Amino acid sequence: MKHTLLLGIYIWALLGTVRALPVTGTDYDRFLKGLPFEMPAIPLPDIPDRQVRLETFGGRPDGNHINTKAFARAIDHLSEAGGGRLVVKAGVWLTGPILLKDRIELHLEKNALVIFIPDFWAYPKRETFFEEASFKQLQSPISAYRASDIAITGEGVFDGNGHHWRPFRKNKFTTDEWQRLLRREGVLNDAATIWYPMTPDVQEYARREENIIRKYNTPDEWVRLKDYVRPELLHFYGCERVLLQGVTFQNSPFWNLHPELCNDLVIDGIRVRNPWNSQNGDGLDLESCNRVLVVGSTFDVGDDAICIKSGRDEAGRLRGVPTSYVVVEDCTVFHGHGGFVVGSEMSGGVHHIHVANCRFLNTDTGLRFKSNRQRGGHVHDIHIRDIVMADIGAEPILFDMYYQGHSAVEAME
Repeated sequence: MKHTLLLGIYIWALLGTVRALPVTGTDYDRFLKGLPFEMPAIPLPDIPDRQVRLETFGGRPDGNHINTKAFARAIDHLSEAGGGRLVVKAGVWLTGPILLKDRIELHLEKNALVIFIPDFWAYPKRETFFEEASFKQLQSPISAYRASDIAITGEGVFDGNGHHWRPFRKNKFTTDEWQRLLRREGVLNDAATIWYPMTPDVQEYARREENIIRKYNTPDEWVRLKDYVRPELLHFYGCERVLLQGVTFQNSPFWNLHPELCNDLVIDGIRVRNPWNSQNGDGLDLESCNRVLVVGSTFDVGDDAICIKSGRDEAGRLRGVPTSYVVVEDCTVFHGHGGFVVGSEMSGGVHHIHVANCRFLNTDTGLRFKSNRQRGGHVHDIHIRDIVMADIGAEPILFDMYYQGHSAVEAME
């Protein structure tokens, strides 16, 4: 049964406008007034008034040329000069991973489409940790590590080519769609219920490295490696003063946006899209971040939309960095497992969160709090008001302390 729920004193019209474009120079302090807790102002990135264009460094927006080196040359040039703005004009830009550095703004003009190539070997490995094993994950298409004063702005689109990375579950496709999928290059799991888009060279790599995953003992356990190493579309780690404004992020291999251990982050007027059946197709995952503002943005994704995390199990507890002082306002979620979600990876704790004036439409749940018996953390000071929900597939508000990896609708089946 679908549920419709209206929360709060003031009810927003479902057909109300959502800001399509951000307002440059917005007074973000206004979102921090009248909160139920004290929250300091969030400083914006300090980026020099210097500008270069990608084509100057050999970039070609023809949909054929690989622009990885052009992006790297342009960013290195700006970095050596002390920072500035890299402008990407209209066109189709194929590229491998983009690594941002201090005081760099990546600006996509209208009709600029940046498509990341689905070449497993084009993305360097980086250290990561999962409950099952400690190993190297691939670098994200867009990444920054311990950088300060970085921004991504404009009206263009980043496409992660995620359908070349994600596994596909048979129960999320029609018979015809599944048969077309099987004609592509890839492999099935033993039960013939999950198809993995793996080329022969990646299959060989996965078989060679299968011994790193010790929890699984089935003949197809090597297939799962590709599922673990597929990167988020954007991963910012340990960054300070970050702005994401106006652009679209879509079709990610794994989670879409993953700021981790970041401070002073503003997300304004962006669009985040993943297919409804994308495996692990989260929208925004804030992990162990502090002082964050998310406003005027839209999400249409295949898993949780706006998600608060702080590390997983023992690793999260040992790190002990909560996600705190987050304001989410005037956002719309058109599809997802949850509109606003805490967990399940929240072992470091979550506190001082304010969510207001948001719309959750056709999501499995609206407000979703999930964990399990070994993963829980200390959660407090969560304030939510003026929420509109419509066509909710399962529960409008759900607390699940026995989470086992299923969506609320899947858990009902």
